[in-house]
Amino acid sequence: MNRILSLTLVTTSLLGAAIAQQPGQAWSLRQPFTVSDGSYGNHPVTGAPVRMGGANNSLGSLPHVWEWRNGAWQRHVDPDQPVFTTGTVLATDTQRGELLAFGGAGSQDTWIWNGSRWRRHGNTPLLSPRIGHAMAYDSARDRVVLFGGLAGNTVLNDTWEWDGAQWQVMAPGAPPAARHKHAMAFDAARGKVVLFGGSGTTSALSTLNDTWEWDGAFWTRRITAISPTARSMHGMVYDPSRQRVVLTSGTGGVLSSFADTWEWDGTTWTQTVPTGAPTEFFTEPCNMVFDPVAGRPIVFPTTQEQIVEYIGTGWQLQAATAPSPRGHAAMAYDIARQECVLFGGGMSSTSYADTWTWDGQRWQLATTTVAPSRRTILSMVFDAARGEMVLFGGYTYGTLPTPTVYHGDTWSWNGTAWTQRAPANAPSARMGYALAYHAPSQRVVLFGGGTTAAALADTWTWDGANWTQQNPASSPPARVGAAMAATSQDLVLFGGAVPATGAWTARDDTWLWDGANWSQRVTANAPSARYYTSMAYDEVDDRVLLTGGYPMPTQVVADVTWSFDGTDWTPLQLAYDPLVRYGNTVVRDVARGQTLLFGGVRFSAQNDLWALGPAAEESPFGTGCPGALGAPQVLPTANSSAVIGGVARADLVNLPLSFAILTIGFSDTMAGSTPLPLSLAPYGMPGCDLLVSPDAILLVTGANQTASWQLPIPFAAAFVDFDLFVQALALDPTANAAGATTSNGVRYRIGG
Repeated sequence: MNRILSLTLVTTSLLGAAIAQQPGQAWSLRQPFTVSDGSYGNHPVTGAPVRMGGANNSLGSLPHVWEWRNGAWQRHVDPDQPVFTTGTVLATDTQRGELLAFGGAGSQDTWIWNGSRWRRHGNTPLLSPRIGHAMAYDSARDRVVLFGGLAGNTVLNDTWEWDGAQWQVMAPGAPPAARHKHAMAFDAARGKVVLFGGSGTTSALSTLNDTWEWDGAFWTRRITAISPTARSMHGMVYDPSRQRVVLTSGTGGVLSSFADTWEWDGTTWTQTVPTGAPTEFFTEPCNMVFDPVAGRPIVFPTTQEQIVEYIGTGWQLQAATAPSPRGHAAMAYDIARQECVLFGGGMSSTSYADTWTWDGQRWQLATTTVAPSRRTILSMVFDAARGEMVLFGGYTYGTLPTPTVYHGDTWSWNGTAWTQRAPANAPSARMGYALAYHAPSQRVVLFGGGTTAAALADTWTWDGANWTQQNPASSPPARVGAAMAATSQDLVLFGGAVPATGAWTARDDTWLWDGANWSQRVTANAPSARYYTSMAYDEVDDRVLLTGGYPMPTQVVADVTWSFDGTDWTPLQLAYDPLVRYGNTVVRDVARGQTLLFGGVRFSAQNDLWALGPAAEESPFGTGCPGALGAPQVLPTANSSAVIGGVARADLVNLPLSFAILTIGFSDTMAGSTPLPLSLAPYGMPGCDLLVSPDAILLVTGANQTASWQLPIPFAAAFVDFDLFVQALALDPTANAAGATTSNGVRYRIGG
C-alpha cells in the first residue's frame, strides 16, 4: 500500500509543463454512465466506494473501475482487468490491501485487485461458478467469507473462506438453508458475519427473513421477535460509527419493493426508517456500501446517477453525480468561468429543465430559482462580448391532453442564475436551429430550425438586447437539426434535414457565415448526410470537429470523428471513437484543451462523457552500454497503460545484481542547463550516456537479473499530454571503472 501511495505522490509532485506536440489522439471516457447490474465495494487502499462492471443495453459494458473520492468519480485503467459480468460480488481485504471479485454469469475465476493491478486466481474445481452469492470480509480472522448463490438451476448453501491465497470449503455442521440474492456484512464489534434473507428457490416469490451469524466455525440462527420482512436483493453493510449492521431495500417478489431501513445490534432488529427516500432510489439489487469519508452507509441507485446517504434517522439525498441520460441537450463552454454548462434535453416524451456544470473533474447540479421550462432539441452558446450564455427556443413533447410546445423565448445565464430576456424582435418559436457566436461581429448567430412539419432558412443575430433578422445575398436551404461551430473568422454549418411525411431528407452540404453573407463550400470529401449532429472548434489545431448524427435514408452513420480545416473534411484516424449516436453535444473545453462529447441517443438516451485528447504513447529510444549480461534494457510491458487513471509499467532486464536505480525525468534533451544525451565516459563509464534528466530517482529491486517498475497516474485532466522519460542504471562491478552501466530510455506520453 505504501509503495502505491508513494509512487502516486512522485507522479503528482513531479509532473511538469506539457509538451506541445500532437501525438495520436483518442476519445477517452471521463465519467461513468448509467448501467445496470454493476458491482460495488471499497477501494483496497483508500477505502473509498468503487464501482465496476455493469452494462448499458446500448453502449455495452462499463469499462474500468471507478472510485468515488472527493466528490468525483476517478477512473482506474488496467488492461489486465476482466470484464465483470452480471452477478460478480466484491469484498475488500483491508489487512492485505486487496479487493476480491468472484462470480458472475459464466465466470469461474477469482480476481484480486491491489488498487493498481489485477491478477487472476484459478479457483479450486469444487468452488462452482455462481451468481446471487454473498461475500463479507471478516477482519478479526482475516478471511473473506462466501455463502450460497445460484449455480445454473441449483440453489447452494455451501460456505467458503479465502485466506489470501486460496479458497477453502468449510464444514459448518448445520448451515443456513440454500439461498441466493441474500446479503452479508461483518459485525466488527461482535466479530461475526451476519446473513439475512434471500430467495430459497429460483422463484422470485420464495423469499426468506431469517438471520444467521458465522463465527468461523459454525453458523448460528438468531431467533428474533421482530425482523425485517422477507426479501432478496437488499443491501446490508456494517456502520462502525454506530456499531450496527444496516439493512435496506430489497424485493419481496413480483411488484413488491421495499424502502424501509433496519439495524441489527447483535440481538435485536430495529426499524429506523419506515419508508426512507423515494422508492425509485432503492432499486434492486441495492448497491449499498460504507463510505469512510462521509462516515455513513450510502446507496448508489441503479437507474440514476445519485447518492443516497444514511444518517441514522433517515436517508439524505445527496447531489447527483451526473445528468440523467438524455439527448438533444444544450451545452456550451463558458470562457469566463472555465466550465461547460448543460441545460435540458430529453428523450421521446421526457424532457428536462435542469442546469449542470462540468469543471473538468466533476458534474455539479446548479441550484436555480428561475429557469427555462423543460425542453429539448435546443442550443446554447457563450456570448463572449457580454460574458453570458444565450439560450433560445426548443421543443417540449406533449401527450394528450397536454399539447406539444415549440418555444420562442430567449434566456441568459451568468454563471449563477437564469434571466428571461424580453427582446423587441425575436425568431419564431422553433426547435433544431443552429446557434454559434461570431467573434468578429460580436454577435450570436441563429440559423434555421423549425417544426416536425416545416423547416426554416432564416438568419438572425443577437446583440445582447435584441434579435435582428439578416438578409444575406445567399443562404443555405431550409433545414432542421444542422450543426454550427465558430472558427476564429467564420461560422461553419453542416448537415440538417428537411421534414417530410415518413422519412426526412438529410443534407451533407457545408456553408460558411462571414458576418454578412453565407457561402457554400464545396468539398472533395464530407461526412455522410445527417442531422442532429454536433460540432466544435479546436482552436489549437484550427479545425472543426464533427461526430454523431441521425442518418437518412440508410440509417447508418460511420463510427468516426470528422475534421474540417476550412477547405475539406477528413475522417480522423483515432485510437478510439465513442459508439455512434445522434442528439449528442460536442463542445470545446478551452482551458483544458479538450473536446468533450456528452450523451445523445443510441437506441436509448445516454449520459456518457468523453474527452478527445492525446492517446498514450510508450516509445523506447537510445541504447544502453554493455556489461556482464549485455546492455540493461527498459521494456514497456504489454499491460502498461500510460493514461490518466492508469499505470505506466516496464520490465528491467539484464541486471547483474537484480536491482537498478531508475531515473525519471521530464526531458530527453536537457538536464538543467546541460544538453542530453550526456556522455558518462568522464565518470568511468565509457560508451554509456545519460539519456534522461534526473528529476526523480527510485531504487527498483527484483530477482533473477530482472526487476519491474510501475507508476500510477492520477486521474486528472491536467496530466494529459505530459511526457515522462525513464532510464535505468545497473550496478555491474566488472563492466568498467565505475562499476555500472546504463540502459536505453523509454518515453511515456500520458494520454486521456
